[in-house]
Amino acid sequence: MLALQIAEHVVEETLEHTGLGGKIKRKPNAAAHRQAQQWHKVVKGLRVEGDKFFRTHPSEDLETALRALEIAEGSLEEVVEHYE
Repeated sequence: MLALQIAEHVVEETLEHTGLGGKIKRKPNAAAHRQAQQWHKVVKGLRVEGDKFFRTHPSEDLETALRALEIAEGSLEEVVEHYE
C-alpha cells in the first residue's frame, strides 16, 4: 500500500512541477501555519533520528519508513507555505 501511495505522490509532484497539475492558492492562516510548522519539525526530527538509527541497524522496513517520512516532510513543507 505504501508503494502505491509513494507512486501517487510522485505523479502528483511531477504534474505540479511541470505545470500540469495546477496549484492551490495560498490561504494565510496563522494558527494553521504554526501547527503545520510543528508537524514538519516532528516529522523532520523523526527522519533525522531514523537515518542515524538506520546506519547501525539497517532494515528494509526501516528504509521504507524513512522514505515515507521524507515524502511527509516535503508535503508538510508545502502545507506550511500554503498557510503562510
